[in-house]
Amino acid sequence: MLTVDGDQYAFRHALVREAILADLLPGERARFHAAYAEAYERRAAAGSRRLAAEISFHWLGANDAVRAFPATIQAMREARGAAAYATAAQLGERAIALWDVVPDAEALAGVDRIEFMGRTASYLRNAGESERALALIKAAIAEAPDGSVHVPRLLRDQAIVLGSLGKPGTVELLRDALARIAAFDQTVPEVRDLHAAIMTALAGRLMIAGEIDAAVEIGDESYDLAVEIGALRSASVARNIASISRISRGEVAEGLEGLEEAHDLAGTDGTALLRYWVNVSDTRSLIGDHEQAVRLAEAGLEIAREQGVERSSGVLLAANAAEPLIALGEWDRAQALVERGLSLDPPPPFKAYLQRARLVAALWSGDVEAAVAGLRAVYPMMAKVADVEVQTRFGLGRLAAEILLEGGDLAGAWREASIALDGPAAQHVGYVALHLWPAARVLGEAGRDPARAAAAGLDVSALAGFEGDVLSRLDEIAVWPTHTLWSAFVRAELAHGPREAVEAWRTAVAAAEASQAFVYLAPYARFRLAEALLEAGDRQAARMELQAAADLADERGVGLVRRHVDRLAQAAGLALATRESGDDEASAEPSTNDVAPEASDLDDLTARERQVLDLIAEGLSNKQIGERLFISGKTASVHVSAILRKLGASSRTEAAVRARGVTVAE
Repeated sequence: MLTVDGDQYAFRHALVREAILADLLPGERARFHAAYAEAYERRAAAGSRRLAAEISFHWLGANDAVRAFPATIQAMREARGAAAYATAAQLGERAIALWDVVPDAEALAGVDRIEFMGRTASYLRNAGESERALALIKAAIAEAPDGSVHVPRLLRDQAIVLGSLGKPGTVELLRDALARIAAFDQTVPEVRDLHAAIMTALAGRLMIAGEIDAAVEIGDESYDLAVEIGALRSASVARNIASISRISRGEVAEGLEGLEEAHDLAGTDGTALLRYWVNVSDTRSLIGDHEQAVRLAEAGLEIAREQGVERSSGVLLAANAAEPLIALGEWDRAQALVERGLSLDPPPPFKAYLQRARLVAALWSGDVEAAVAGLRAVYPMMAKVADVEVQTRFGLGRLAAEILLEGGDLAGAWREASIALDGPAAQHVGYVALHLWPAARVLGEAGRDPARAAAAGLDVSALAGFEGDVLSRLDEIAVWPTHTLWSAFVRAELAHGPREAVEAWRTAVAAAEASQAFVYLAPYARFRLAEALLEAGDRQAARMELQAAADLADERGVGLVRRHVDRLAQAAGLALATRESGDDEASAEPSTNDVAPEASDLDDLTARERQVLDLIAEGLSNKQIGERLFISGKTASVHVSAILRKLGASSRTEAAVRARGVTVAE
């Protein structure tokens, strides 16, 4: 059962040790724990570091709460210093459980019980345990004496945790906290610090709730107070919030300048710095500076990991990096960030941002069925967050409109897209700019196919009236940096008649070359230009644009556009060259040459297509392939078609044989 370990002994297997420990009588177990605790205390006294957690554990095992308590407090401080918030929270809860049986607990902890409960709740929130943090804060409020300064502080903490859970009531709680703190002596430094912190938190929640003007006003007041009393963290966060709010109403240059001032004020304060990284990366993405957005988000993510808050702030930053990565066509990097973030099981609002990025990638990479199913699965959770967060409302609405449009639900798509016409555009310029395109897509689709729109239950004449509203809203947001890009696409979607549509889509094709454009806009614009050219009767030009759209879509991984291109080419009887030939005049018919593919042919297959090809070689049907890979049979069929096209194969059997480098006799 034992082995020699240096000059000591060790159990051969941990299970043996546990079995022997379980067999000890209670008194024996307590004596062993006490002996271990004393041994660790001697080591700590001799200079060994970070033994407080072990000392606490063993004194608890020895049933000695008095000696366990100070060790628990010290272990909690060590865990907090190492940004191990989950451990700090666990130790804090242990100390709260011991509080009433330990003489002088307040003196040993350095704070009273209510303050200690608040700190432990903060550790829980940073560890991503927001529901548990909320319960502890409510318990602390119930215990706090009437008129205590703890109450406004705890109300602020409760609002922050509610916000992290995407629940309503945060603004009301913060207004209550602000009214309560105003009743205290404002010459007391602690009171003034808390006053500034509450105002800053209120400004932040007003911004998230979409009350932009109020957020700017209170953010500026909070900044002035924080600077006056030297509270640099509050000053940094307040300047940050006021600046983001200014950007939201179109004052981009002033807002960006304010964000950099917030960064300077933050100094080395981790909380303020993380707030800066989150907001500046999101802003850069919103104004179309995708590469800078990725750099800033990834820099912030490293800090979040170092500070032990990857499950909260880190998830926000991962989402902030994923969306511009998708815009740049770096699908795999975006997917890795999303999957890593979701594996941490973050609170609902943070999960909503990741799910949005995941579904955008699924849609534009061509897996419409997965996007539709994914939206159906996560929409209820995301909708709850959208009820209290305006940016989530716009983000979800835009995503849902695009997915529902591709899924054939025109009425649902309009319901989601039309929120771009709600409220004053000047309060949410950046979000409206992004949202007008899907709104115009729905209106354009309904205009081209009125029968389909009517069958979906939409009033076609009423929809036509909304075109003017969309164009008016477009003019209202002309100050936004990406206005030229989105204006081109919105106007193209709403163009009437073949000639007008051709010119409008040519303008959109040119606009899609801008660095601000998402990677899928160029192939999409060329596909729509080809549609317009076909309607205008210019088949040769249409075929050239379709070929360009197909090549761009393949090159950039925009499977959704490639699906549309193939359908249009087939319907119009236009032959497109395969990517392998590189010849614009090549036939779209599969190759029947008795030659094995070059290595580059197989290299052109995506990882998913290689999986499908292996299953084709096993003789599986599309339905069986779908079951094996957990995708629909229809999606499997799309992959099979892509494989045949890329390999130049005329049948599934030929594709499987060609993949092995074997010549097929016709």
